[in-house]
Amino acid sequence: MPLAWQRVVHGWPRRRAADLIRLSVLTAQGGQPGQGGWPGCARAPRQRVAPLMQAHPHDPGVILGNLHTDAAAARATAVISLCRVGCNDFDDVPVANRVGAWLVDQPGANAHPHFVVDQAARMLLELRKEGHVVLLHCAAGQSRTPAVAARYTTLTTGTPARVALAELRGLLDTHGWTLNPELRQVVEQL
Repeated sequence: MPLAWQRVVHGWPRRRAADLIRLSVLTAQGGQPGQGGWPGCARAPRQRVAPLMQAHPHDPGVILGNLHTDAAAARATAVISLCRVGCNDFDDVPVANRVGAWLVDQPGANAHPHFVVDQAARMLLELRKEGHVVLLHCAAGQSRTPAVAARYTTLTTGTPARVALAELRGLLDTHGWTLNPELRQVVEQL
């Protein structure tokens, strides 16, 4: 589904795209929540990593983060989540400006990784054109986030993917850069 549709999809009564996704996941799981109570939990389970709040090297209106990032402190008016989030995660950002692009950080686990990485980067571009400060995050901010940020760099500046990835590695290396090989290859192929 194109990510732009998440911003406009409504269900009944007062359901938004994230609510409908939660209902579909629970239905697929026989009504049983998964690890940590997801998808109905208030906050998604956190990894033991330090909070990340780093401006994109080519666009200070893009904040690279993780599940620990405080959207209000980052002054984010939009959020792109590349991992599972809870019902109340980032609830200080208007629901129409919260987009979820599921990207699993394990080689071979994504059915269409090129599509997801490209769609997330293009949604980031669209939100920036609307004037939003965008928090781009995954669980730890160490793999999915830099992959999509590198694709965004390529789309906005024409910088070759390997150069964009190297810049992000330099920026995020002290945070624990762990970009998985599949995502690196996807960014380079795009």
